Amino acid sequence: MTDQGEFINQVLQVRTDLPALDFLHHLQDIEIKMGRQHVEKWGPRIIDLDLLLYGREVIDDDEVKVPHPYMRQRLFVLVPLAEIDAELVFPDDGTKLREVLSRVQTEKETQSIRKI
Repeated sequence: MTDQGEFINQVLQVRTDLPALDFLHHLQDIEIKMGRQHVEKWGPRIIDLDLLLYGREVIDDDEVKVPHPYMRQRLFVLVPLAEIDAELVFPDDGTKLREVLSRVQTEKETQSIRKI
């Protein structure tokens, strides 16, 4: 959704011994404890924690999909992800992050990303 105010986005790389679904549930628990309410799909919210990647795994079940199904369309995800690992290769199809980022930057010229 583009008709909303600015927001801060961040990508983190973490290590965990939790299986992907358990880790996602942990992230969702954090959202609930911080007061997130699911009012409007992709609308403004106090916090939104997503599981983008889980090592080199590809997961596609009812509760968790990895790589995140929309991450390759969102500059606000791709730009900070490239800061962590510019040489990243997506595990599902072997596409390189820098190729996806270049394509999306061209397609989404109107999106504004600024570093703070």
